[in-house]
Amino acid sequence: MENPRKHGIPLVYASSPGNYVLALTQIPSAAFAVERLLLMDRGILNGTERCEPLVTLGRSLDYYEIFDKTTEFEPVRFKQDYDGQALHVARSNSGYRLVDGDGNQFSDDYFYISPPSNKGLFIIEFFEDKPGIVDRDGQWLVPPGFTEVQMGLKPNANLDLYFFDVNNFIHAQLEGRRNILLNDHGVPLGPDEGSLVASEAPDARGFYIAGKDGKYGFTDMKGDWIIEPAFDEVQPFSAAGVAPVRQGDRWGLIDASGKVVVPLMYERLTSCVDDGTCAVMEGGKWGFIDFTGATVIAPRFSGLGGFGPHGRAPAAEGDAWGIIDRHGDWVLRPSLAAILEFNSDGHARAVTFISEDATREGVIDETGQWVLEPEYWYVDLAKSGPSTGVAAVQKDGYGALINLDTGRELFRGDGCSFLFRQNGEILGDCPVHDGNHIDVLFDHTGKLLYTAADELRAEDN
Repeated sequence: MENPRKHGIPLVYASSPGNYVLALTQIPSAAFAVERLLLMDRGILNGTERCEPLVTLGRSLDYYEIFDKTTEFEPVRFKQDYDGQALHVARSNSGYRLVDGDGNQFSDDYFYISPPSNKGLFIIEFFEDKPGIVDRDGQWLVPPGFTEVQMGLKPNANLDLYFFDVNNFIHAQLEGRRNILLNDHGVPLGPDEGSLVASEAPDARGFYIAGKDGKYGFTDMKGDWIIEPAFDEVQPFSAAGVAPVRQGDRWGLIDASGKVVVPLMYERLTSCVDDGTCAVMEGGKWGFIDFTGATVIAPRFSGLGGFGPHGRAPAAEGDAWGIIDRHGDWVLRPSLAAILEFNSDGHARAVTFISEDATREGVIDETGQWVLEPEYWYVDLAKSGPSTGVAAVQKDGYGALINLDTGRELFRGDGCSFLFRQNGEILGDCPVHDGNHIDVLFDHTGKLLYTAADELRAEDN
């Protein structure tokens, strides 16, 4: 039989139960054989005499030490009576686990489990081990350490996989400083080495902010450059297709092709909304321009936020904030300590003074009326999406979720804080006994989906 290595047929040292395998082969040359790691399609490996690699992973066996060369990776131990219902990630005293909607434990405890992707995949990390990606049957799609091998990193490289975004891409960080984007097979995206992903989610055009060598541009969902990294700073594209960019100390606007449509001439430029306006600073004062650079409201305010859905915007005169209309006339005279930008429901977080050195927060609408009275230490709102009708508040040592239409308190827990997710879910972080914390998950209406702690369970809303 002819030597298979003559044709570059790999010897499989580790494999995934999915469609891909990791393999080692030798490529003969005139003087020596070069060993390379390959990512192979399992069907190609089994079905042909000559195999072409999908991805070349690396050359040095030192990088391969993190893999077990004799056995396949064991599946993550999930319960086998999965009935197709939604699974959630819960944090317990001994790590992270998967639970069903009733709080029943579905997996063992692990050092980390990410929220599921849209495809039902999880990032899982063992205690003192490297993370990998599994499906809902517990089978490894990407074995632990595969990405480090693919990138040619040493076994002790500190690569952290964090979460899946709405496009099923994985946001990761290398050595605590370089942000990178991976597909759900653990393969880094991007046109070349050294590029980093600076945004945690795609913008309204589906682009990611990315940078290289201190300059920033945009990539598409495949990781290819749409706009080369040529600017010192960029902001996300609006749905209308413009993005603020900075070069040196001056800001302007570009379109989705990278063409400059408003010259880089402003001290600041931000808050571009789909009505066709952006807030700009000129001579230390704020005003509005349109997407061609024409003045809409001349700069005269000390602070400014973008227009809300009903044509009102937060504006400041001195240190006091009020609300203006599209003509720059006051709807609410400056009287508050701060007003943040209006969300897609026309609600904004607002801060008022109760004494010279103390403030309280609440929620106002675009007419300046209080939707939620200013009695809280802290208030947070979703900027857009299905959960905009809920406010997260903190007061007197507790955290709560409140329905803004009814004023009803949906959930309360001592020391709890909340995060609004892009998919509309609301993630709570609550302390329990012995200084540990657990995750609490709510749907977009504030209804409790699960918690791992009985003392935090609430009645059905």
